Amino acid sequence: MAELTPSARYIVSHLLGSLREMAYDVNRDVTLWSFGARGRAFNIVAVDFIRSTGVVDAAIFNNLLRGTGMSACDAYRRLAAAACSSC
Repeated sequence: MAELTPSARYIVSHLLGSLREMAYDVNRDVTLWSFGARGRAFNIVAVDFIRSTGVVDAAIFNNLLRGTGMSACDAYRRLAAAACSSC
């Protein structure tokens, strides 16, 4: 499980920031990890404020790689096509 807990210094220096802003800073890193080589080993990902992450897209991408054996380029194309068709 990826849990990035802010330090006391971070909390004190961002007094006017909201919990959502802090989660956005952390969730960005989790999204980057989940699209990389580590993401292929993930089974479960828990995040706060799921709208500020790309973990759903990363899960679909990694499942395309695992389940179909397609290349990363083909998986990105299929993911992008699905995102465009839902607009």
